[in-house]
Amino acid sequence: MNTQKQIILIVVLVFALAGGCAAYAAYDLPSRFELQDEYQYEGRVERGALLYANNCRTCHGIKGEGFVGPTLNKPEFKDQSPLVLAANQALIRRTLECGRAGTRMPAWLKENGGALSRIQIEHLVELITSPANELDENGEATSKGWLEVVEFGHNLNHEAPALVSGDTLGSIAKAHNVGPAELLKFNDARLEFQSGEPRSIDGHLKRGSKIHLLPTDKYPDGYEYQIRQDNETLRKISDSQSVGAVLIASLNGIPYDMNYKTSQLKIYLDPAKNTLLPGLLPGNTLKLPEGATYTVVAEDTITKIAEHHGISTNALQQANPVVLRGLTATAVIDHQQRLKLPNGTNVVVAEGDTLGTIAAAHSLEAAALAELNGRAEDDVLNPGEKIKLPDNTAYIVQTGDTLESVAAHHDMNVATLKTSSGATAEPNAELPTSVTLTLPKIDALKILGQSIEDVAKGYGGITAADLAEENGVAVNERLYIGTTLALPPDTYGTAPPDALNPGTACVQNAVSVSGFEKVMGTNFVEPTEGPQEVTAKVEVDGNSNDWTVVADGTKLEANRGVITVAKNTVVTFKSIAGLHTITVNAKKDGADLTQGTSRDLNFPDAGKFKITCDYHPDMLAYIFVE
Repeated sequence: MNTQKQIILIVVLVFALAGGCAAYAAYDLPSRFELQDEYQYEGRVERGALLYANNCRTCHGIKGEGFVGPTLNKPEFKDQSPLVLAANQALIRRTLECGRAGTRMPAWLKENGGALSRIQIEHLVELITSPANELDENGEATSKGWLEVVEFGHNLNHEAPALVSGDTLGSIAKAHNVGPAELLKFNDARLEFQSGEPRSIDGHLKRGSKIHLLPTDKYPDGYEYQIRQDNETLRKISDSQSVGAVLIASLNGIPYDMNYKTSQLKIYLDPAKNTLLPGLLPGNTLKLPEGATYTVVAEDTITKIAEHHGISTNALQQANPVVLRGLTATAVIDHQQRLKLPNGTNVVVAEGDTLGTIAAAHSLEAAALAELNGRAEDDVLNPGEKIKLPDNTAYIVQTGDTLESVAAHHDMNVATLKTSSGATAEPNAELPTSVTLTLPKIDALKILGQSIEDVAKGYGGITAADLAEENGVAVNERLYIGTTLALPPDTYGTAPPDALNPGTACVQNAVSVSGFEKVMGTNFVEPTEGPQEVTAKVEVDGNSNDWTVVADGTKLEANRGVITVAKNTVVTFKSIAGLHTITVNAKKDGADLTQGTSRDLNFPDAGKFKITCDYHPDMLAYIFVE
């Protein structure tokens, strides 16, 4: 074959190959594109399922069935009609980005203060609106995404068990200031403090110096501890090395093992140390060393503290005549340390001070302080200028404050401040920010810890009975603090937060009330009068996002129930799904109505009663009493 024929053959073969490739591409690529698009869509839905399990099941349920938030796994959102789908996706997208004002639904978009990116929000949108092409465990139509949500939720519940929390030897020692003083006494002769620091439990120790930790079974001669940081104090070392915890354990005969090298304290059930305990047992009592004190916390009362420590209120009041003077046994004790200031005191403005911060530090209203000084609340203050305080003002001690610094900030000398406040600390010693009470001898401090019911309240979608059954224990069984409990697979996650969305995240894009109500089916004109027919037997069922009135056995339209009853009619409220409040004319009646429970309400007075739910503002029912 000559060269020319060879060239012609090659050209023909090249064209044939190119034509074949083109034909193959024309035939195969569209199907490949379709498969690739479907694969990517399923991947986005799966990512949305994982996002939902991590962030949304707390309020909307592990299956999207609704809880304190409305149902999301619903047929209306799975409608694939183009116009309906577009409207649903727009509503869900804007709700996720901006939240819903007045509800627990926050703004989730990062730009609006949330935690999700726009791409992540799109994944959630596609999950919620994915088509129903699968069957759930009950044989009902659902989407593959919702099945994945449940699987992810089960895995998260398995990997994050519940923990019984409560008092530990360390927390008890810290709350009662056990350890630091004993450490000071044990090391008094050998302690080296930094220049100018007071020789106290809060004085900063000299770097490179050494102290001895208290003797234990493992360290009968104590343990030499080297100071490696400039901010170390005896109080901090006592906490980190469990000094007070060891003292309390020894006093109460609790078998323990303290490893100072690893800073780890273990306690045991038996003296032979065969059975390691996770923690203390709630309800048991402990002795405290002589000289123990108590640091007051928020909401403490004399009665509460006395009962906790197994002493009388009189004994506590007699031990603290100054701090507790004039307080009734049930009055809340101020847990913040305050310094009373002499009348006519001024504040010397420091860098960053505003009228608001100055007012807050003195328990004053910013408006009143501004008026006293002839200023506007938002005036810019200049460092060095003076702001007048009203008479009978006290200063709330802040972390790092000393008598010297507080006096300088209030344009007076330390002697004047000591006279007005009664403080006795050294001028440069850091002041305590909390109030400490002297305790008499304590022989029966009650150990406080969670019950199974307490633990269950920290999660959604489960009861104490569910949690007990999952772990093979009795509902009323006392569990050691630190015990881990397996969560039932369908737990919704930790209990929803109480914070309400103020509606300031993105006002320009907020979901309108009418738009949301239309999609959720709750747009309804409030009635002015009830029907003429009087209903004798009434049940109001709480579903995930509606009140459904059952009047004499007939179900009325959800969130449209309007009935008339006679005086003293008893109405039964049931939670079929979700967590609800029974709110009558904007006033909550009793505790939350948990799923599966019911409550009877009597209506003895004539009038109009609007029934709502604080968690689900769209839930409505009207009862007219004649």
